[in-house]
Amino acid sequence: MSINRNNVFYPKTETRLSDSEILSLRDRYDRFDADIELSKICQYVFHKKPIKYNKIIAWGLDHILYDVKLDDLRIVVRINQTSVEDDYFEIEKYVYNKLIDLRIQECQVYHVEKRGNNFSYDFIILDKLMVGDFEKILQDGDYNSQEELKLVKASGSFLLKIHSVNTEKFGFFDISKLDKGLIGEKNSWEDYYLTAFDKNLATLVQSNYIDITKSQLIRTTVNNNKSLFAFTKPVLLHGDFCDHNIISNMTSISGAIDWTDAISGDPIHDIAFWSSFYPKERLNIFLEGYYGSASQPKDFWDKLNIYRLRINVSKALLRHKYGIPERVPLAIQKIDECLDYFKIAPGK
Repeated sequence: MSINRNNVFYPKTETRLSDSEILSLRDRYDRFDADIELSKICQYVFHKKPIKYNKIIAWGLDHILYDVKLDDLRIVVRINQTSVEDDYFEIEKYVYNKLIDLRIQECQVYHVEKRGNNFSYDFIILDKLMVGDFEKILQDGDYNSQEELKLVKASGSFLLKIHSVNTEKFGFFDISKLDKGLIGEKNSWEDYYLTAFDKNLATLVQSNYIDITKSQLIRTTVNNNKSLFAFTKPVLLHGDFCDHNIISNMTSISGAIDWTDAISGDPIHDIAFWSSFYPKERLNIFLEGYYGSASQPKDFWDKLNIYRLRINVSKALLRHKYGIPERVPLAIQKIDECLDYFKIAPGK
C-alpha cells in the first residue's frame, strides 16, 4: 500500500494511517533498533559502519531521522517505517539534484531505498547540511533579535531562489513522469486547492471544532474568490517552508530540507504557509527579503488570505488527528482572521 497523492492536499492531514498508528508515532524511535538498523543501512549503501549517530527529533513527522557520522562523511538518514509505503523519496531526490544543478543549494542524495527483500521500511540518505535548523538555533538562544531578523529576511530571499524553478501542471508531482521533469498531477491550481476540502470541513464539523454555519461561510468565501486560483505559471514550492526546515550556518541560509511536501503551484502559497506560523511583523521582514525592491502583486493579500484559510482548515484537522486538540483553536482563530479579512476588505 502506497500513498496516492492525487487526492491529498497535505499528506499529514490526509494520511492513510490508522488513528492508533498516528498516535503511536510519538514512540516511533523506541520501536526502531538504531544500533542494528543504521549499521545495516550504512554497510549496504557505503560498505562502512557508522562511527556515531544522533536522533533528529522532528515534531509531527511520520519518519524517524538520524544524524550519522561515517569516517569521511556526515549524513542524514530518514526512515519511513509506517505501514504506508512512501512513494515520494524519488521526487525528493530529483528536487535536491535540481537545486544542485541550479546552484541554489548543495545537498546530495546518496541513496533511496524502497521496502522489499532487503529492508522492511523505506529510507533516503542525504548530506547533513551544517549547522542546524533555524528554529532550534533560535530556541537555544544563539541569535539575538537583530541577527534573527537578518535571517528571517534571508529566508525570504532564499525562498525566491526556490521559486525560480519552473514546473508544469499543479499539485504533487507525478512520479511516472519524472523523466520529463517536475510535472504536477492536477490540471489547475484550483483543482489542487480544493482537494479534500469538503472532506476536511466535514470532519471539523463532526469533531465539533466548527459548526455548520462556519463551514458554510468558509465554502462561500472560497466560492466567491475562485478567481484568485486562476494561476497559469507554476513553480517549485517547498510545501512546508518554515524555520524548522530552514538550515542556517549562523550568518546565512544554507538550504531547505524535508521536501516531502513539495508541489507545483503559486509561489504565494509557500509564503502563506510560512506566515501561518508567525506574526505579521515577522512576515513584513520576510517579504522584504522575498520581494526586495520589486512590488508585490496587486492581489497578494487576497491570495495570501485565501491560501492561509485553506492551510489552516488542514492544520486544524492535522492537530486533531495527531492527538493535540488543545492546538486546534489556534488554527480556528486563524481561519476566523481570514474570514474577517474577506468580510471587511473583499477584493481589496
